Amino acid sequence: MPEPMESAEPIDVVVVGAVRHARTYAEVIDGRTDLRIVAVAEESDASPRARAAAQQLAQERHVPLLDAGDVSSAGRLALICSEPTRHARLAATALRQGLHVLCDKPMATTGADAAAVVEAAREGGGVCAVVTRALSPAVVSAAAIVASGRLGLPRSVDIEFLSDGAYLVEHPDELDLVIDPALSGGGELMNFLGYPIDVVRAITGCEPVDVYARAGALTIPSHIEAGVDDIGTASLEFTNGLVVSV
Repeated sequence: MPEPMESAEPIDVVVVGAVRHARTYAEVIDGRTDLRIVAVAEESDASPRARAAAQQLAQERHVPLLDAGDVSSAGRLALICSEPTRHARLAATALRQGLHVLCDKPMATTGADAAAVVEAAREGGGVCAVVTRALSPAVVSAAAIVASGRLGLPRSVDIEFLSDGAYLVEHPDELDLVIDPALSGGGELMNFLGYPIDVVRAITGCEPVDVYARAGALTIPSHIEAGVDDIGTASLEFTNGLVVSV
């Protein structure tokens, strides 16, 4: 994560939704001087599980629990940590209230939801960013090499992205947030494909223009039973003729 910014006052953060990585992100914020959590928020009609998680996080942080539709005066940045299928709605709600947004991945699980977030950002004037690995030191270094002309623009990129599932081993009660389409929006392509695509964009400066992908449930019993993918491959064409396989 980038070093803390020099600022007279820290940026006030509202954590919207409190499942999955909310506590991990809160711990990262604790280690920074330019950010501070001032509230937790959740939708009034969210599931009992989501409401309970938000209430617990608010109590642990000693901050108020607010309604997600009324956070305009609470902070400057909304950190979206809900179930993936609610990411876009909560992000759009915060953006329309004039907040900037940092959203856990994926930002949206449908094209229509993604378009709604873009429109909300235009309406509210805020910035919506998504949790990414494109700011890691190795990626930043690779991008600098390409930008300097030392390497030149790659013509082809191949990425192997693997996950050992350690998080779900430690948090088995959250498995449904990955394999239940009503909560996750899909399987592992929905969960992880954004990471390698962001890395290619960051290193090359190119943007995807066409994609073909296939996925299946082949090895993990929970995914096979739920009918969501645990493995996949994608072939993409980027601008400047760049070809990418993931």
